[in-house]
Amino acid sequence: MPSYHRKLLPYGSTIHLEQFPILPSAPDCRISWIFFHLFLKLIQPHFSILPLSHYCRISGISGSSSPLCSSAPCLAKLSALSFPSTPPFDGPDSITRGIVNNIQSLQTRKIPLLRPKLDKCKRMWSNSKFDFMHMHVSSSMGVKLGDEFPNFDAETNEGPIKFHDWIGDSWCILFSHPADFTPVCATELGKAAKYGPEFKKRGVKLIALSCDDAVSHSGFIQDILALCPDLSSFPFPIIADPKRDLAVKLEMLDPDEKDSKGMPLTCRSVFIISPDKRLKLSMLYPATTGRNFAEILRVVDSLQLTAKNKVATPADWQPGGACMVVPTLSKEEAKAMFPEHEVKQMPSGKEYIRYTPQPK
Repeated sequence: MPSYHRKLLPYGSTIHLEQFPILPSAPDCRISWIFFHLFLKLIQPHFSILPLSHYCRISGISGSSSPLCSSAPCLAKLSALSFPSTPPFDGPDSITRGIVNNIQSLQTRKIPLLRPKLDKCKRMWSNSKFDFMHMHVSSSMGVKLGDEFPNFDAETNEGPIKFHDWIGDSWCILFSHPADFTPVCATELGKAAKYGPEFKKRGVKLIALSCDDAVSHSGFIQDILALCPDLSSFPFPIIADPKRDLAVKLEMLDPDEKDSKGMPLTCRSVFIISPDKRLKLSMLYPATTGRNFAEILRVVDSLQLTAKNKVATPADWQPGGACMVVPTLSKEEAKAMFPEHEVKQMPSGKEYIRYTPQPK
């Protein structure tokens, strides 16, 4: 039998069960939970299971008659079985269903079960039919710059949306906050609402997200309007993601920030998406640090300018300020495209510092 190094399952991993024991006579899922606990013990010599503060996806073969498979996908709070001090897996109460969808598979391992342990399983479930299992372990990588941003259906305080259709031909900023009715989040969403007209001028749609439901969002908006009396209305929707489908898919969860039930909350993510639905910029702030929406507006100005012109914006650039000619342009191309550009002489003799007025 091949040997495997012990491996810590990364945050947001997927455990995929193939050829799971078929238990057609099981009246409900309780037998499956018992077997699942045993399964964790069987794989424990090969893998270190995540501590209780981490979450993994458990999924089964589509169409399987196994009760566990029929309940997948689900988000399991797994015990750290490799650590003696960790309490045992506590069954169905540790499961929140319907959490994770379409996590990208990045790595696969096959874990054959030892024959003595397999025989033990067969004795415990004499009607089960299985010879071995495959365990697939994968981790989601979120969305990288330049990737097409995932399309999804979502509920918001303004009703259901299909994300790409909702964006249309606009730019979009999707940003998450940890929770409704929290102080920093109230100031952030209030500030974003105040900047709403400026974003609208630039053809940018704003949409927020947290793990609260739509009813909670509506109540929170009333508090924000009271906090910001100069706002007559709230100009953008807030996505409701109580099951954390999107938070997991987009890697928004902060393992150090949890709600009263011990479930992780979203951190302060920012995604700027172009009209072709590509991710152009992402930012990630901790829960304790509120974002600067004036900076986000400046970033939008830079992205829109550089999307149309062969320039880059230097540090601390502000709209109307000098830009840099991109290094990929030759001297001849730079002279033809930006006749007013200036080359700053450097000790190295390299002519890479090329300033030009901001293109009109």
